[in-house]
Amino acid sequence: VGTDLVHLGQVATEHDVSVRDWTGFRVAAHSGAVGFVLMAFWDDAVLDEYLAGELEVFSPATMTDPEQIRARLEVVRSRGWLWSTDEYALGVTTVAAAVLDREGHAVGNLHVHGPSYRFPGTTEPDVLGRIVHERALAISTVLGFRPQQGNGD
Repeated sequence: VGTDLVHLGQVATEHDVSVRDWTGFRVAAHSGAVGFVLMAFWDDAVLDEYLAGELEVFSPATMTDPEQIRARLEVVRSRGWLWSTDEYALGVTTVAAAVLDREGHAVGNLHVHGPSYRFPGTTEPDVLGRIVHERALAISTVLGFRPQQGNGD
């Protein structure tokens, strides 16, 4: 919604300690990986305007420096996914990848999050990042997106 994100759904876990259900919550794009993977697809003018505004701090780890944000968006563009830890809520770690429509515009994201003390656990972060990215691309293909040959997707 505009430059904010709205969580549409969450799958519950059987763990006694879990992350709250964020369904229906609206969050700022710079609040962590879930927004950064979408911001990476914004037009330059939209990004410039967003970064020129006052960026709210949600935790000590929230990134608000425009140049650091731009550098991080390049990471998303080069590999397709991103991790964040404690950026929106202390104790929550997230890995996210964008879901794209037929024209290659980011229309949502797929992300996995958990308590920072146990997530990602024994799974190598790069491996889990690639899995989330692959699943997001699978959803994207259902929406009509077709990766171009030679771009690594």
